[in-house]
Amino acid sequence: MMWDGSAWWWWLPLLGVVVTIVVVATVVAVVLGGRADGGGERADAMLAERFARGEVSAEEYRESTATLRAMHPHSTWTRVAVAVAVVVVAALLVAALFAAAGPRAGTGLGPGWMHDGQSRIDPESCRTPEASGQVVTVDLADMGAMMRGPTGRRERGAWQRGPMSATARPATVPTGEVWLHAVNRGGLVHELLVLPLAAGDPDGARDLTGDWTVSEEGAVGEATSNCRVPGLAEDEIAPGGTGSLSVDLEPGRYELLCNLPGHYAMGMHVALSVE
Repeated sequence: MMWDGSAWWWWLPLLGVVVTIVVVATVVAVVLGGRADGGGERADAMLAERFARGEVSAEEYRESTATLRAMHPHSTWTRVAVAVAVVVVAALLVAALFAAAGPRAGTGLGPGWMHDGQSRIDPESCRTPEASGQVVTVDLADMGAMMRGPTGRRERGAWQRGPMSATARPATVPTGEVWLHAVNRGGLVHELLVLPLAAGDPDGARDLTGDWTVSEEGAVGEATSNCRVPGLAEDEIAPGGTGSLSVDLEPGRYELLCNLPGHYAMGMHVALSVE
């Protein structure tokens, strides 16, 4: 899947790394280069003073000057060499980190990270089943949309929830048939999975597996996309699309979440109480 620019925020951490590398390389180059050249300049000045006082001959002055030039290269080349070395080492470290964490950190190697955008949704392919039972609307949002609530107004404290979020309206329903209506308000592909929560356990506290997902053992159900989008599975909800799930829920607490790699860890989960 390809990125169309709507989920622009994913490259911000990489931009931060690049800026950090440039700043560090510049500082190190200036400091180390300045130290190296500062020593050479001081030695040149002392030698010139001794030559002016007649303490060294012209031949000794020329030989000593040549030795100092070899020991202390020109400042520009010193700083360039140091900067290049720092940038190369830092770039190798960043590349190694991204190679190791790519499929798990959502760098475009898995579903839900890059896509062709909302234009891929054909309205003619969208069919929303008729709701039955208690309706719960689940809003799925990532950085591009999470700063605004369902009404489009800025939500207080949205940044504290993380780069992704899930909200349920209402958050408490009576026991029996529940109709979950998932709305993807973000710029990435998402899904909606229902897992039971043990008494006293908060949402968002499940252990992550090696690919940054959680175990789906005991799942009550998973929403199906109401729109058919080429390249996406039936349970993957495209940006701007919706998904639905009808399920009978016993009294207790449940966790509604997106289990695409990394999404749960970044805040896409919410608790639903059934009384």
